[in-house]
Amino acid sequence: MMPLRNLLALACGSTVAIAAAGAQDSLNLRGLVKSVAGNPIAGVEVRIDGSRFITRSDGAGRFAFINAPKGPQILLFRLLGYLPTKAEAKVPTTEPIEVEMLPTPPRLDTVRVIASVNVLAGVVVDHKDRPIPGATIDMLSGASLSTTTDSSGWFTFTAVKSGTVLVRARKLGFAATTTSLRLEDWRGLVIHLDPLDFNLSGSKLEDASGFGNGNAFVWAETQQRLAMRGLRAIVVPREELAAYDDYPLGQAIKRTPTGSLESSDLNAAGTNVCVLLNGKNTVGPSSLESYRTEDVEFVELYPPGTELSGSVTRYLRNSGCRRVQVPGSFSVGPYYVVVWLRT
Repeated sequence: MMPLRNLLALACGSTVAIAAAGAQDSLNLRGLVKSVAGNPIAGVEVRIDGSRFITRSDGAGRFAFINAPKGPQILLFRLLGYLPTKAEAKVPTTEPIEVEMLPTPPRLDTVRVIASVNVLAGVVVDHKDRPIPGATIDMLSGASLSTTTDSSGWFTFTAVKSGTVLVRARKLGFAATTTSLRLEDWRGLVIHLDPLDFNLSGSKLEDASGFGNGNAFVWAETQQRLAMRGLRAIVVPREELAAYDDYPLGQAIKRTPTGSLESSDLNAAGTNVCVLLNGKNTVGPSSLESYRTEDVEFVELYPPGTELSGSVTRYLRNSGCRRVQVPGSFSVGPYYVVVWLRT
């Protein structure tokens, strides 16, 4: 019988990272790289972040790893002429990882030549992968920026601040959606918007599409809160949470690269964290273990004294929040957490 290593080379047509000699070979991570239209992309460099494991997609867009490091992993995808992207995986997995990549718009070539800046560019498509022109794209990354997709559904933000980025996409007649990720370089992003019930009209349609006055107020509060937050306050994006979907939210946060910075504070607060849901719904004293990580888009964490805008305090003033003190801080007060559910 042909060894697994040879079989894999024939099937994928790519160089697959192999573990140290003598280890039992095991195909434990595979996937597909494609365009928004669903066409396979060959020759994409696929790297497991922080490791020596690297391969390339074959002519059918497929890639695979033998003996990939176990546990949550970040996959980095790069190919000349395309915007880099990332994906999360928990190894081992039997389900293939599917990744969509976007060609680099010609106008960005000049940006790369004249400056070393972060770029977030993407395309908004409907449930049939058709581009959606005229969609409003709002971004929070230190400052608040807004743009509109062009006739091809494209949008671009340049000189984006490194760190957690929130991107909200809206179009009347479609369900608004918010995406959270961590940006440190250039990234391509594909946003899918689902059509709403055609029977909706008036204010109900505006609210569901993200254009209602209430939505605008909550977004403005979030912008102010993130801009004013204290040094120990952090935001954990979906991109980091995804690899820990099978953990309760509290445990997942403490395992993420960003959330691990708050693990001791969260342990000190325990079940005394005071929760605000979706930026407006009062929950009050709660345990983060009661939330399923797979339902959460991103989380704002405010140890005592770091929520400087006062917006969370206004919502939770009479909710019975308990005062706590976390290690290494002289501040005593509620430990606020804003949990945003996926839409």
